[in-house]
Amino acid sequence: MSIKTFLYKSLLAPFTSPERALLYICAFLGAFGSYGLLIYLAFDYTQANLSPVISFFMSKIVVSHIIIAPAILIFIRRYLNAQVFGGLNIMQWIGMIGLVFTMTAIDTSDPLDTFMIGLVISMITEPFFAVYQMMMIRLTTDENRGHEVSMAELCLKVGIVSGSIAAGLMLTFFPGIVFLIFAAMCLIVPTFILAVMFIQTQNMDDKDSVMERAGMPMETKGTVLVADKSVSFLAPFKLLFKDVPMALLTILQGGMSALVTIYAPIWLKVLGFSALATSMVLGMQITARFLVGPFTGWLYEKGKGQELFLASAIFSVSWLLWIVLPYAAAFTGAVILWAIYTHMMNVGLDGRWYAGKTLEGMACREVCFGIGRLALLVILIPLLALPAFVFFLSSMAVGIVFIVIAFAFDSERNVTK
Repeated sequence: MSIKTFLYKSLLAPFTSPERALLYICAFLGAFGSYGLLIYLAFDYTQANLSPVISFFMSKIVVSHIIIAPAILIFIRRYLNAQVFGGLNIMQWIGMIGLVFTMTAIDTSDPLDTFMIGLVISMITEPFFAVYQMMMIRLTTDENRGHEVSMAELCLKVGIVSGSIAAGLMLTFFPGIVFLIFAAMCLIVPTFILAVMFIQTQNMDDKDSVMERAGMPMETKGTVLVADKSVSFLAPFKLLFKDVPMALLTILQGGMSALVTIYAPIWLKVLGFSALATSMVLGMQITARFLVGPFTGWLYEKGKGQELFLASAIFSVSWLLWIVLPYAAAFTGAVILWAIYTHMMNVGLDGRWYAGKTLEGMACREVCFGIGRLALLVILIPLLALPAFVFFLSSMAVGIVFIVIAFAFDSERNVTK
């Protein structure tokens, strides 16, 4: 493959579809809103007593990934009509109203109150990610899936970092509920846009659409999803046992990604980092992602799982830095390695889930993420009470376990059928 062809496939081809380009914009907005809410609340709740923040994450993880997200995806699969998407948008509006009410009435030191906040946040975030995953199934192509997923991951990461920086600024200079409302709207509006786009593109004979009138031709090819009322809400859990290697790797993926993104505010604050410093340094990850994105897409297209092995090795090395270097220097180097690791890992595994082209598979992925994040929360976070090197060594061990499992099974077989 020539350099020109490589650069075209990795940087330009993903944008040749107006639908995919709009999807990437919505991915940025949704990630900004989702992680802005998480970082703001997690850092705000993290005090000497970790019970409130752990309660918040327990609610957000168990309810979001293991209950709400799979249920939404299966509900969409069963009915797949405008009423379903309208209901999801209404659910988000109710969640935002609940967020405003609870944030003005709760005691942030009470684990029960922070648990309720997690429930409310789930009502806002999960409808977006369900519709986003549905559109990724529809719009990723067999010919260039690796680079298309890589570009989507890059847009998500830019949104994550931007939301984290915004949350850090708000916590430092402008505490208040205005940012939380704005972040919620960054989830509600893209959900509506993607739902409308999906409904109109499902029927390719209907050319009188918003996109057509705006001079953006609808995609002439793509996965057309079909409703099936016979699909069980237990289908995601049954898939856990259909492809055990893929499920195990995704469970570890969920825990590993949570450790360096969602749970980071907890242990970074314990180590003495401020919200603003944490969020600003995370911005360094964007440059690393731009550089590693095309290479990751190329590795995925080779189909040998090399991006997964490399990602897990980088993850383990990133924790070694915390043992041998001062925390400030370790943080600077680690966030760059985390950017490379998360991009490779997400493209490698998520691309395989999208290739399965079923909402049941994506629902199973959510369950795996929930199990992984819950396990890491229960096992690793309590280690913060011990000397820091114990926490770092345990985190390294997670990456090593991933490598062992990945080598034990043929990665080509790890695709949901």
